[in-house]
Amino acid sequence: MIGSNNQRCTRFRFIYIFLLCALFHRCTAVSDEEAVCDNDGTCSLEPLIPPECQLVMAESTVPNGGWGVFTLIDRPERGTPLLYGDVVVQVTDLNVTYAVALQRLLDEYWWSAEETGGFYEGQQVLSSIPGIGMLANGLLQENNVLPFVPMVDEAGLTRTESPGAGAITHYHNYTWFVKKPMVAGDEILVNYKPDRFPERNARIQQSPASLATRRPLEFLRQHGFCLDNVKPGRSILPDAGRGLFAARKIRQGSVVLPVPVMAITDPRALDITRVSKGGSPVDHFKQLLLNYCFGHNESSVLLYPYGPGMHLVNHGGGQYANVRLEWDTVPNDVSLTNLTQWQDPQAPRAPKFLLKLVALRDIAVGQEILLDYGPDWIEAWVHHVETWTPASPGKHEDPYTPSYVMDDVVKVLRTQEELQTYPYPANIFTSCFYRYQDFAHSTHNADPTALVTVQWQQTRHTFELTNLRPCTVLERDESKGLFTVRILNRLGLSANERVPSVHIVTHVPRKAIRFSDKSYTTDQHLKNAFRHPIGLSDDVFPDQWKDLKVKDS
Repeated sequence: MIGSNNQRCTRFRFIYIFLLCALFHRCTAVSDEEAVCDNDGTCSLEPLIPPECQLVMAESTVPNGGWGVFTLIDRPERGTPLLYGDVVVQVTDLNVTYAVALQRLLDEYWWSAEETGGFYEGQQVLSSIPGIGMLANGLLQENNVLPFVPMVDEAGLTRTESPGAGAITHYHNYTWFVKKPMVAGDEILVNYKPDRFPERNARIQQSPASLATRRPLEFLRQHGFCLDNVKPGRSILPDAGRGLFAARKIRQGSVVLPVPVMAITDPRALDITRVSKGGSPVDHFKQLLLNYCFGHNESSVLLYPYGPGMHLVNHGGGQYANVRLEWDTVPNDVSLTNLTQWQDPQAPRAPKFLLKLVALRDIAVGQEILLDYGPDWIEAWVHHVETWTPASPGKHEDPYTPSYVMDDVVKVLRTQEELQTYPYPANIFTSCFYRYQDFAHSTHNADPTALVTVQWQQTRHTFELTNLRPCTVLERDESKGLFTVRILNRLGLSANERVPSVHIVTHVPRKAIRFSDKSYTTDQHLKNAFRHPIGLSDDVFPDQWKDLKVKDS
């Protein structure tokens, strides 16, 4: 009888502990495992990091570096992709009055649009590269990966047919490739140039010669978060564009993705006001970035997520949602005042705010990852769909044609003379890949009005996006497929890349000439584009940040 009671007690204690593990998704007895449950309620312990996982997020080896990205496998071959490509969100013409509310993002995380080809989107453009671009650390001139140009397209959401037009970024598949062979445990380091992220570089101790940038695999598997459970693809949802899909089976209760977030303490920082030539405001917009932020209707605080994948997670309401967001560590001790103070670049680094995307049920390979965006977002989207009307050209304008479509269908480029009779669509102009400093030493002329002619040559850096600039086609040699062009300057070019004279370049191949969209003509600038943050539920959004909450009388 005593033995039977002891067995019952032992069995009850085991069940109680196991239920706690299942409830909190992690067992303290086995730190590198978590409790996951099948849909029928059967639970088991599984590793936090799937055995197939090849890339993780963990604490960086770089002092004061925050999060970092690490490889779990050897990567001996140069030129192989590190992970699926990033999306890029172009941020145009920031509201300088309120930009202090996102100062940390400006100083430490966002890239120049020269890197991503987004410089034509506006007069002043910054690029958010929320995957590897924001998550990985860097050391001055010490990098083991290099990015390649993003793809640009509307993902089927045309402005004449879809209410989703302008609601997603067109820039995607910005892929990072292995530059130097790596061994398992190495930290991924992106290229930090001396003039990039000066505040962050000043805080990070730049001592690559003595700095160990490798962690033990045991540490990474115990304390890291897998980054390749998912992969991008075309969404199955109408008007959604791209989406995120399970790359392997994901068990109920396991972490699909880590979701670090940065606070934007004033939503007016994402307002855009365009002015007329006379200085009067003419248009009011919201940055496209707003659609990728988390928010709450009782708070002025926005949370901008970064890390691979989250920007591709679409809305699935009710029973269609298969993931939820929860805090890894709840920031209960962080006040709204703290958030505002941490925007100061001179202030101590803000704590790492980390959400997790957790599976609500088993997710099969190839199934789309869907998150419930909340009732406020749903109401805003339904209203947008009901009131949306297709964009139409003005009375004397041609229909809009995206530049990437022009590149696909137009092989014979028209000369400047031919354009007088047969113009391109009003939003289109031609750009050329040309690196002036390769020729500057031989073309310098004291007379800024002098005509200078050089022959186009391809060098190592010619096809980098920083060397794309406006040009006009003057002559065409159809037999050789070569063109003579006039090279022009654009906003954002460095001083040593600005041509000082009438600059003619001959023998330019078709591959060095592409179509570009004029500033403010792409879909993200549409006046009727949808804008609304993703809603965080009451139980997730911290109460102390709800500064707009109506107090009970």
